[in-house]
Amino acid sequence: MASNLGSISKLLVANRQARVCFSNPFSGRRWLNLLEPHPRYGLLFKRNLNYSKRVLGFSFATNNLGFRGPSNPEAPGVIFGTSFAMGLSVDNGDNWYELLLDPDKWFNGGMPVGPRNNANVLDDLYRGSYDTLIYLYHPNIWKTAQGFVRAEKTGKDIFQTLGWKTGFWQTLSLYPKWVAKEFYKTKHGWSVHSKWNGQDFFFNSRYNLMDVPKNLEFAKSQMSILNSIFARFKTVLVVRYPIKEDIAGRLGFSDDLRTLAANNDEWWNFFVSNAAPSVRTHSLMDGGFESIDFHPYDTHWTANGNQKFTELLRPLLMAAHVDGVKQR
Repeated sequence: MASNLGSISKLLVANRQARVCFSNPFSGRRWLNLLEPHPRYGLLFKRNLNYSKRVLGFSFATNNLGFRGPSNPEAPGVIFGTSFAMGLSVDNGDNWYELLLDPDKWFNGGMPVGPRNNANVLDDLYRGSYDTLIYLYHPNIWKTAQGFVRAEKTGKDIFQTLGWKTGFWQTLSLYPKWVAKEFYKTKHGWSVHSKWNGQDFFFNSRYNLMDVPKNLEFAKSQMSILNSIFARFKTVLVVRYPIKEDIAGRLGFSDDLRTLAANNDEWWNFFVSNAAPSVRTHSLMDGGFESIDFHPYDTHWTANGNQKFTELLRPLLMAAHVDGVKQR
């Protein structure tokens, strides 16, 4: 029990030390307050935000369309994917697309939404030539899509559907529940606290864990939408990258994390098997990502991780003769 309490206390202290930790309800509240639901796009940011790192622990800006990053709707290239595509948890200028891509030649529609929302963004906002799509594959695409499909069916927005709260008193009431849940999850191995190269790390062994056979029909419906998006572009590169739970599972930090990593592999194999033949799929699971590339209490890359992804993605884009890639 003492070990569990010590692990949770580190999680609580992480937020007070301005380390990125969105699982904390108060950190989550600051994040959710930047977002607003949209009936067709699922989520957008409030437009033209520009915050110093005092707000979230890293500097953060949005564009005039309510997205992050390059925003030229007439650009030949498009970026889709969830939060790694969107860019999060590092200062402005350190996101991978800022390091790698010419902003005039790209439109970044990356957001943690579903494929139908992506298609609506293309229909409504994009006016380019559909030359290239970079789609960053994260295992959360399936569970994220489930939430937005459920919201659409019930006529609710995603805040109502998932019970997201942004009020101070609502958040305060959630805090003790969160602490109790973290104690329970730590006790049962769902929240894993471990040293990685001498540093304290937090891993969620149930992060987007989904049974493939039970969700197969739903996944096929989402894959159909994705393939309809892919069919619009001349070149499509789908790039899978490791999340820190993948690496922790392969390193044997816990049996539950090993199970999660295997589940993520199963979903990737489903994606590759069902993607249209013209889609170029690439896995960077053996790309050499390590502890320095991830935040200890957040799933996203550090500046070092963004730099590493940049150097791994660059040759894939060059081999596909993609325009709009910055020179080193």
